[in-house]
Amino acid sequence: MLAGLALHIGRHRPAQLGGVYAIRSVSPTITSIDLDLTEDGISLLAEAILPRTIPGGGETSGEDRLIGVPGLRFTALSRGRVRLYRLDGGGEIVLTRAGQRWRRACMDLAAQQPAGASACWLATERADAEYQDALTPWLIARWSSMLRRIALWRDADTVDFAAQLPEPEFLAGPYAELMASAGLGARRGITVACLARRGGLGRSTMLLEVAAAWARQGKRVLLADLDPQRSLENAVKGQALDGGTTPWAAGGGERILHRGDNDGELRLLTGLVGTSVEYQRRALEAAQAHADLILLDTAPIGAGPEVRFAAGFADVAITCVRIYGDLFGWTETVYSDRYWPIHQRRQRRTAMMNWLDDAYDVYVEIGMDAGPEPVAPTALLDDAVVQARTTGTPLADTLWDLHPHRDTDVEVLARPGDDGANWSGVEDADDGLTRVGPWIEAQREPFLTAVGTLGRELFGMEWDPAGWIEHQRAPLEGPEQPGIEAADDPEAPRPGDITHVYRSYEDETAIANVNTSLVRDGLDPSSAAGRVIAAVPIFDQELPPEALEHCARLASSFVYPVLDTGLSWSQVMGMMWDHGMPLTLTHPDHPAAREVTATADRLFERITR
Repeated sequence: MLAGLALHIGRHRPAQLGGVYAIRSVSPTITSIDLDLTEDGISLLAEAILPRTIPGGGETSGEDRLIGVPGLRFTALSRGRVRLYRLDGGGEIVLTRAGQRWRRACMDLAAQQPAGASACWLATERADAEYQDALTPWLIARWSSMLRRIALWRDADTVDFAAQLPEPEFLAGPYAELMASAGLGARRGITVACLARRGGLGRSTMLLEVAAAWARQGKRVLLADLDPQRSLENAVKGQALDGGTTPWAAGGGERILHRGDNDGELRLLTGLVGTSVEYQRRALEAAQAHADLILLDTAPIGAGPEVRFAAGFADVAITCVRIYGDLFGWTETVYSDRYWPIHQRRQRRTAMMNWLDDAYDVYVEIGMDAGPEPVAPTALLDDAVVQARTTGTPLADTLWDLHPHRDTDVEVLARPGDDGANWSGVEDADDGLTRVGPWIEAQREPFLTAVGTLGRELFGMEWDPAGWIEHQRAPLEGPEQPGIEAADDPEAPRPGDITHVYRSYEDETAIANVNTSLVRDGLDPSSAAGRVIAAVPIFDQELPPEALEHCARLASSFVYPVLDTGLSWSQVMGMMWDHGMPLTLTHPDHPAAREVTATADRLFERITR
């Protein structure tokens, strides 16, 4: 293409064509070169490279003469793009913003052909075009670099490369950084696999958001979906700027999610799940020549061959870890001097109520289990009181242990001829609708008499049989009646009476807790072969600030370095599903998006270190 264009245009002034050979810009992709030409350049390119057969124009009289690039074909793409390719493979060029101008140029050339001439570029042999293995990503990068260097001569007085293409050193001119042609054959991108023992950690969303943050900063990022659940593919379904099946992406192809003015780009590669390891390797090696970063999203370890491939292929690995507050400490409730004795009394009263509730429930259940009619187990209760006083065992447990039929499952009790509609267990006994309600009501006083001595020994001044009966009858009397307002209640808590204070563990305890979580949910250090360079923390939404500070201070002390910044679980759950595209792209100024950007910056430092 370049040789034909140079021969056709010859010596020229770049300023007159809007650039050297009318080239505006050049951009390599994984499978082709995107070329942006001026409108005049599109017409000149069509004249220079479209193959035409002219009868009788050859060196021998009567022999047909072929002009243009043999075997060249083109197809129209979306958004005004045109794909140029050859039937024998060898690569392809995509002209951007060229659709209408290219069609007009083709029509003009067809009208200019003499009688008997063949405009063979109109053939549709696209299905016969095979991509040869010789088309390697580094060749695309090499020739893209050549075109970009040529475009840098736009300010030259005249340019003529028709006789011979110049050496790269000459093309580089004053731009010394472009002379690193020796490195064009080496891969560019760093491949990062996100691995973990279990799912549900938020890895897919984290990867998508971090990748979007890097793309906004001008990096070329490719996300490869190697998870059979296709979490990434489903998350952005229908949201891509462009897409389609590429020769190296089975079935799914690639989707372009973002292109920025700063050359930043975010692509999603799909269709890899279920393909051969060799195919996956070729596809990602092609991606390495295009992208700065290739991120591999995987299923949990052990879920399939794609995970093993990703772990072995990646340059480095990262993982996620859920950070809960109890990994770094605990929250203690502190009461004021005024409220502390009130709280203690209420605690003892609650304990008394629970002790009586539990014992009476068992007492009633045993009585209902006695036969067709309930029988109060008074003798059993007396024995249980004696044993509970001696052993200190709760009265309910002692009653049940002494019950001769304690192995019987009596969750739903029924009587002969009863279909169960009138009895649904002890919990519903006081609903006033069952026929056993009066018996249960009548047993409270004898029950309290039998356990009174033990109750007073255990609860002292807090022993309140009348209060317990009122508490038992409360459901029967409907909603509670308005009583003393909290503001008028002298025992109601006042501001400052109850505070919650976070107490941090010693560093050694916190490190051991986080390491346990990392190994359980993330990766075993012995299986990671030292390639896990960071764990991205996903913080519990209720995490106290002290725990965040503690985690950041110990960031380098765990089995894997934990980033000193991360994402909250509520943000991870809400980012994608609320917006359909990465929040970092749609709402970059959102506080959660800023946290993602900070996390992406820390992670990039670890990856490129």
